[in-house]
Amino acid sequence: MTEEHTHISDEMWKKYAQGTLSTKEEEKLYTHVGCCTYCAERFANIVETDFFAEPPSYLYDEIVERSRKVDVQAAATVRKTSKKMKLLFYSLKVGFAVAASIFLLTMTTTLEQNPLEFSEVQQQENKPSITKKINDNSYKFTGYLQDATNRLLEFKIKEDK
Repeated sequence: MTEEHTHISDEMWKKYAQGTLSTKEEEKLYTHVGCCTYCAERFANIVETDFFAEPPSYLYDEIVERSRKVDVQAAATVRKTSKKMKLLFYSLKVGFAVAASIFLLTMTTTLEQNPLEFSEVQQQENKPSITKKINDNSYKFTGYLQDATNRLLEFKIKEDK
């Protein structure tokens, strides 16, 4: 590879694979590989074989040993707990929403099934209307749901800290 028109020698490829090339030689190698398709193919083969080479034998033992340490175990436990808490809060929100929906559906179908006679309406004008009671109770129920959800979220935030 002394000239621009010759290919990279086997000796130079060995040095590259071993990582013993100087910075200047490595720069020349990369420049030549960018210009020569033959050397680019050889370079790709070298990189590919190095990339898929087997990891060192001690690597598996180090990974297993590291995973048994207390700090790694604690981090894994925190992640599992965090996921469980997220699932719990999500389930609670969905459960409250379903309960509120069922309550409202039940109340509206009951009102539609029992229409009042005109004379009964006149007698009950002095009394608070059913819809007003439903609205008031719905607002209270929604307020309780919001309070409960906020308290759960505050508990989760405090626990995460």
